[in-house]
Amino acid sequence: MQAKLTQNYATTASVPSFFIPAGPPTPCSPSANHQKLAIMPSLKLLFRNPEFLLIMVPFHIYVGLFNSLSSLLNSILYPFDFTEEQAGIAGALLIVVGLVTSAVTSPLIDRSKAFLMAIKFQVPIVALCYLIFIWMPPTRGIAGVYVVLSLLGAASFSLVPVALEFVTEITYPVSPEIASVVCWSGGQLYGGIFIVVSDKLTDSANGGPGGST
Repeated sequence: MQAKLTQNYATTASVPSFFIPAGPPTPCSPSANHQKLAIMPSLKLLFRNPEFLLIMVPFHIYVGLFNSLSSLLNSILYPFDFTEEQAGIAGALLIVVGLVTSAVTSPLIDRSKAFLMAIKFQVPIVALCYLIFIWMPPTRGIAGVYVVLSLLGAASFSLVPVALEFVTEITYPVSPEIASVVCWSGGQLYGGIFIVVSDKLTDSANGGPGGST
């Protein structure tokens, strides 16, 4: 029964594919107007591009840290007497504030094309938020946790489209989807590693689901 329902949902979700065009009315970037390389030549060119490597490695770590924090947020806050409701609100602020900020900043940055400047501005904010958050839960003040996570979400979500657009421009003539897949897949891998490592670093003496991280 469950398999049949899943099949029906998948069939319904595929219907719009007959009406959605293959590409947007206007190219997403100047490089989108030109022919791209095949997969294997693209990969070789990517890993020989020092500019791409300088973006790829921090992107992997940045996505991995965000995924691990959002996954383990309840375990991080629980040992310091925060409730599940408070942890849920903190996680919601992390996501919702980030989405709203990204929706506002992305068009502005795209018009100015100041991708590198935006990256240089946002990355230190993300790093500073992670650093401050280390000492936030022990204060047992939920307001500080909310503020730091809201700032982290805003900087993190608004950084994603900027970084991917910048990667698209510096990796031409590589197809944008190949470069973005390399960045995202590495980020997911790092996220899994960080989650496993954080779980091993928990202090069971503090109690809670997994202790404190």
